[in-house]
Amino acid sequence: MLKQIAIIKDKENLFALKLKKLYGLKLCLADLKYKEEICAFREVMHISQKGAKRLFESDFKEIVKILEKAQIVLEICLKNRELGFLEKFLEENLNLKVVLDHMGNPEICCFCDYKKDLKRLKKFPNLYIKLSSPDNFSIQTSQEFIFELFLFLKENFSEDKFLFGSNYPVSKLNPNE
Repeated sequence: MLKQIAIIKDKENLFALKLKKLYGLKLCLADLKYKEEICAFREVMHISQKGAKRLFESDFKEIVKILEKAQIVLEICLKNRELGFLEKFLEENLNLKVVLDHMGNPEICCFCDYKKDLKRLKKFPNLYIKLSSPDNFSIQTSQEFIFELFLFLKENFSEDKFLFGSNYPVSKLNPNE
């Protein structure tokens, strides 16, 4: 089963290694090849041109089948504006545990839509929220917005639905701030 995931991921690993070389990165997860045991599989969709539409591509559906059968958690990174895609995906994959990384990358400019989307998603028992710094958060992100965000999440999801992450060193926030 894990070998099937490895075969599917080979193309992505080669692409990641090319990016490593192109941008002079010191470490790429593709360098690590594959772990003997995988606890989660992370798909970063918010930097792809396809975005959340990737959830419905045939090769990704094959990955999802393998993850579900192996009971491996799927972590997904989406932009705030693409959360609507997640509802259909969760409806089609009720037996797959899914973690929404970076709280779904909420943005101040479309916070009302974000709240509507997450209120619809809270009905899924297989959805978890990772509390980690969204990509667009910085020292300029208002404290009021952060408080409003966490209050909204706390009011709509039980504590057993939250995971903690840091997004370090990717986050624009300095760890001391």
